[in-house]
Amino acid sequence: MKWTNNNNACVAVWGALLVLAQNTKPFFDSDGVTIGSFPYWSDLESKSSRKLRAKMFATSLDNIFRNFNGAEYEDRISRSKAINKMTTILIQDSDTLADLADMVDEQYFFVGEVKNVS
Repeated sequence: MKWTNNNNACVAVWGALLVLAQNTKPFFDSDGVTIGSFPYWSDLESKSSRKLRAKMFATSLDNIFRNFNGAEYEDRISRSKAINKMTTILIQDSDTLADLADMVDEQYFFVGEVKNVS
């Protein structure tokens, strides 16, 4: 997926990270921002501690997406699955906001999106 302000997942990820003080860059400069550059990231943290922190952060993102952006889970996606998928991105220092937005777009159906009907 291309990082674009025409994709609700990209806008929601950027906005949530702005609110949570993890990214201060303008939208169009944010796609390449790495997870490892977030203020919450620490290279000194153990893997288990990093995973716990990432899961708590993913839970905050989930709450923002659902309660402020009006997102719902995609078909066959549960809250637990969405949080776990985001956690896999949030523990990788070289993954980017664009990578996170891709994952979010697969897990959430945002207001204004069109459902694919087969």
